[in-house]
Amino acid sequence: MKLSTLFSTFVCVTLGVASSAKEYSYFDVKKLSESLVDGSAPADTILIDVREPSEYAAGFIPGAFNMPLKTQSFALCKSPEEFETAMGFPKPSKNMHVVFYCQSGVRARMAEKQGEQCGYENRGIYLGSWKEWSQYETEVGQC
Repeated sequence: MKLSTLFSTFVCVTLGVASSAKEYSYFDVKKLSESLVDGSAPADTILIDVREPSEYAAGFIPGAFNMPLKTQSFALCKSPEEFETAMGFPKPSKNMHVVFYCQSGVRARMAEKQGEQCGYENRGIYLGSWKEWSQYETEVGQC
């Protein structure tokens, strides 16, 4: 394989160009959050905040679960029992639509890639993440 082809592949994967994850806007996540809170969201959809527990405790998008990327890297590759013990909520099944967010989108992109490596094909990412959400929302989820 040519060096230029390898470099192009690396750049595309690193920048997320090759990702099959759906990108969510603030308005998409607002609608998802509301449906998660009122129970009308599809049962196969989950919103995951990959920030650290202290960041999550300070406020989160309503309806989101915390799965800290730094301290629980590749959590989605754990067995269902290991996952639930570590995370405190049931492991999403691999056919669920898993939407990731963080503070500014960087960790969310990393978590989305880890999800792909763990066999999750139906992934989403909110690139605006908490930084964008908190510009629009004054009422946030609390622990």
